[in-house]
Amino acid sequence: MDAYDSSRRSSWTTPQYFSASDGGVEHSISRDPAIFDNSLVYNLLFSEGGLVIPDIFFFNCEPLIGHVARYNTGHWPLVLQALRRGLIIPAFRSEDTETFGGALSAIGGEQILGIEYQQYLRHSTQPELLAEALDVATAGSSKALRMSWPSNMGGRYQKVVEATFSRPELPRALDERQHDLWVGIEEWRETVPEAAMRATRDKGGLGLRRAEMFNALGARLPIIGGPRDFDKPRDLITAVDALRDEQLSRRVRFFVDVVNVTYQRSQATGFSSLHNSIGPLSPVTMSLYPDDDGINALPTTLEIAVRVPTVRTLLEADSARVLDAMTSGAGQGFFASRRAWMANREPTNETRMSETLRLHAEAYARELREVAKGGRSNLTIVVAQSASVGFFSTAFTKTLDFLANTDHANPAYGLVAGVVGAGVTFYVKFQPTRRHKLTVPRNPPETTIPIFTA
Repeated sequence: MDAYDSSRRSSWTTPQYFSASDGGVEHSISRDPAIFDNSLVYNLLFSEGGLVIPDIFFFNCEPLIGHVARYNTGHWPLVLQALRRGLIIPAFRSEDTETFGGALSAIGGEQILGIEYQQYLRHSTQPELLAEALDVATAGSSKALRMSWPSNMGGRYQKVVEATFSRPELPRALDERQHDLWVGIEEWRETVPEAAMRATRDKGGLGLRRAEMFNALGARLPIIGGPRDFDKPRDLITAVDALRDEQLSRRVRFFVDVVNVTYQRSQATGFSSLHNSIGPLSPVTMSLYPDDDGINALPTTLEIAVRVPTVRTLLEADSARVLDAMTSGAGQGFFASRRAWMANREPTNETRMSETLRLHAEAYARELREVAKGGRSNLTIVVAQSASVGFFSTAFTKTLDFLANTDHANPAYGLVAGVVGAGVTFYVKFQPTRRHKLTVPRNPPETTIPIFTA
């Protein structure tokens, strides 16, 4: 694998930090396994920069393990095909690491938590076989890329936590309950990071390790029974939920979400990538980091409705042909016309360029339907000419208002809250539940994914 050359990256091709692969958030997506698949497929096919995945995520994220394990059945999964083509970029913690086998050894040597053998057994594989499949995918490829962790990622995370946790109020609480939760975890915000930093140092680490945040919180809760290591925050949440104290559970879950968002934020920044936050974490991400680019004016937007294969259909199709569609004339025509429309500042050209973009989007969708036969879904693509967090925040707040009283009908796709230049990407896919009846427009699309990117 060649080293990723950030100097060749443009504002259009900034990679995205693929947070759906974070094993630390599996409890947030376990109720809807489609969240991972949706995020994987739509991020790959409708963005240009690819996905950055830290080395440990390949080995502690069960949905990702399941995708790679399909290789053992003779099926070449989309994950491996994207890895081979440089559309998935692994971030190894050492510049000297060039293989997944080497990465697995380094992770074991540093005693990183989170690799659970039960997850491998459920997919009839094991870590060494997973590493072998990943290395087979990249072997001999002239396009496969790798990235290295910058120095002292623990120190970077410590700084983000200190800056975020010290805020007396959320920068933009989306509702009163969120504000109350932030106030309700004040004592934890003040004491847990310091205890976690001491534990990190005692174990030979630098700065702050995320796992120690969960361990430190558990130690502060007398009902947990004293010091204890949690492989994943899921274990902490399960222990607290067993107490049947709804208020405490809500506070712990919120604290865990804040810890995860700050961790992903620090990593995305360290890898110079956009911060992709999965739907269930989107409200916390928005409240913590609402106005990064300082732009508040609403941009000009264009909505394009197309008919595309369902995510399942795309995952079951020939992965090489699916990605060929992205790099084909139709796919490249879509990306080129989208860039041109977004860069246009001449009002007289807007109608013509909008129609061109619409035609290219339809052609790209048609190409995807040709290579992936099966179920279909409606997709709405929203492109913003000046992608601003101001518009992004307003749109997301309206979305939350629309989903009032549907707490667990979270966006099932995700959003990118990180900013490079004046660009920001926002994706959302709704999964209304049967418990709540929503008033929706007549003939709503099955899938709505606004995409704002610059």
